[in-house]
Amino acid sequence: SSGINAEWPLRPGTNLNLRSGIMVETNGILSTDNGHAVSNGTVSNGAVSNGAVSNGAEKRDVVDNVVIDTDCGVDDMFCIANFLSLHKKNKCKLLGITTVCGNIPTESAFQNTCKMVKDVFGVADVPVFKSSSSAFNDPHCSLFYGEDGHCGVLKSLSDTVHKQPAASAEQFLVETLKTKADVTIIAIGPLTNLHAVEKMSPGILGRAKSIIIMGGNIEEEGNCPKTNFTSEYNFGMDGEAAACVLRSSPNVCLVPLDVTSNVRFDMENILGKTKTAKQKEFFSKVMAGMLAAMVQEGECGADERHLNIHDLHCFTYYLHPELYLVEQEKLAVDQNGVITRNAPVSSGNSVKVVWSGRDSNRIETLVTLMFDNLL
Repeated sequence: SSGINAEWPLRPGTNLNLRSGIMVETNGILSTDNGHAVSNGTVSNGAVSNGAVSNGAEKRDVVDNVVIDTDCGVDDMFCIANFLSLHKKNKCKLLGITTVCGNIPTESAFQNTCKMVKDVFGVADVPVFKSSSSAFNDPHCSLFYGEDGHCGVLKSLSDTVHKQPAASAEQFLVETLKTKADVTIIAIGPLTNLHAVEKMSPGILGRAKSIIIMGGNIEEEGNCPKTNFTSEYNFGMDGEAAACVLRSSPNVCLVPLDVTSNVRFDMENILGKTKTAKQKEFFSKVMAGMLAAMVQEGECGADERHLNIHDLHCFTYYLHPELYLVEQEKLAVDQNGVITRNAPVSSGNSVKVVWSGRDSNRIETLVTLMFDNLL
């Protein structure tokens, strides 16, 4: 199912026949037909063995420090829930979650992320920090999934008003990057917080082990009303921030609409995994709301049972990058969040781009497995 069938060990000149035409050079290094080396676990580090991609079972040998930067939409929730599950299994150390204006306004993003983490999933040891720099975007929020970002479900759960920590999201990020090693940032909202951090402490984003971003559209059509749908939502909400972040670190990996719109998740499979959980009703209502919103916006038909859960791909890529096809691209971003490929060095940066899923079934199975420890 991986699409990789070759004699093993691979001989020089072997073509693995993927999107980019991955070749084995005379020195044994895997590379694409455009000369880019295949690295970071994409086809190496045990990901390809016996002529096939590994089966996607949950396995991480290194416990990373992780920070999630989110605008608290429904798709964010699925990504966050899976990282919370890893955190509870000691497969990663989730140091904190920072919130930013995007799907919903700044204060709502903070309050509803707190409700999700503490009230829905009952996790008390992961702090949540509110943005101090993103309120300028509050009037532009699409409210695509309602005022709480969760189709009204979070709003109905609790009237609790959560207290903001003394540190802002930006202060937390700066301090974390200065004092912690091997920090992976999962950025699943507009990049306003990260932009502010880089302005506060130039070069600080370069200290991150990796910055995995759900954002941008390269060949796929845009979905951001603020830019008349020329760009993807997270990039379109703050194009200046996106441009800055892509230039600020050599360790950026972009998960654009090109993959997230085309590798969808079966809602019945996910609901089946939650049928005995106390959160069953929560997920049932949320996923029904997601489907209704997608139908209203023309993203799918009323009888569709597969959903775009965009931000979830940042989690599955983080856990098993070999399940995706990744290429190195030179990208630049304009003030509207529109991406230009093959950008000159002066205006762009070399970025890993997740183009497609090699095995959609394994990606989907991996996601449902992650809920076992949390629900």
